[in-house]
Amino acid sequence: MRNAIQTMLNPVDRDPGGVAVVWCPDYGLRDWLVDQMESLVPEEALALRMSDVESALAEPTRLALLIPKDDREAVLDLDSNRDRILQEPARSQPIVLFLLRNGDGERALAKEAPSLRSWISGSDADPEALAEIDVPKER
Repeated sequence: MRNAIQTMLNPVDRDPGGVAVVWCPDYGLRDWLVDQMESLVPEEALALRMSDVESALAEPTRLALLIPKDDREAVLDLDSNRDRILQEPARSQPIVLFLLRNGDGERALAKEAPSLRSWISGSDADPEALAEIDVPKER
């Protein structure tokens, strides 16, 4: 069985200058996942919690743990600021966006932010889904 929490770090390691998404089932677990991410990343990442995209863009040398107040708005802001994220000087740490599964952010990602959806493909993690055990498969 895969380690669900450790799997959260894979998208962060995969694209150090990009955007990664961590899917959360609810707000309570989202806070716990953010705490876990902070405790697992190296100190050199200088992890910093942020609630808006502009703050994350202003800190290209820090691991931005983006915990938005409005998931849809954060997705659309990241989508429209892709060029700024990629501009020089390049980010040395990714932006990690914590989104609620089946929420407004997920719907916006699917319908309104095709550029961001394409960019994060493979750089998303769903710790809860990974922690589920498929009994027949495990046997």
